[in-house]
Amino acid sequence: PRLALIPLDWDQNHTLNGQLMYKLNNWTASFIGRLWTGRPYTPRFVSGGRVGGATYSGLKENSARRPTITGIDFHLNRRLEIKAIEMNLFLYIYNVLDQRAKRKVYDDTGSAEYTTYPKPDEVPYDPNRIGTPEDYVKRPEWYIAPREIQLGLSLGF
Repeated sequence: PRLALIPLDWDQNHTLNGQLMYKLNNWTASFIGRLWTGRPYTPRFVSGGRVGGATYSGLKENSARRPTITGIDFHLNRRLEIKAIEMNLFLYIYNVLDQRAKRKVYDDTGSAEYTTYPKPDEVPYDPNRIGTPEDYVKRPEWYIAPREIQLGLSLGF
């Protein structure tokens, strides 16, 4: 056996977060940026067979990485005081650029959009199935959340 370093599933080489904030009177505006390198995964061959439990595929464990994730958020706050009540009017915009960054990928293609397994024509017909076999490969949870805008008011007594 050869000794080799194998990255763990949660290993993330680089994480860069930054915040740019501006305050004027009772207004606060800030941009929050992030850059995260992809986590490792173990690729597999597109097709092939295995013989025996000790078969060596030639692909090392966790030898590929998922895509890098970047994003920008925006926060705007206005602080008000009326008598004994503190109010905070806020606007939060998450994923300002509405990016569609991939958090996970299929291990046979390295993409979140398509896979070679299972092939749609190999999926048996089931009259109780909702959707089509092609819907199986659409994985919206593998992407970061789309743009989200929150507008609100908080009160403190």
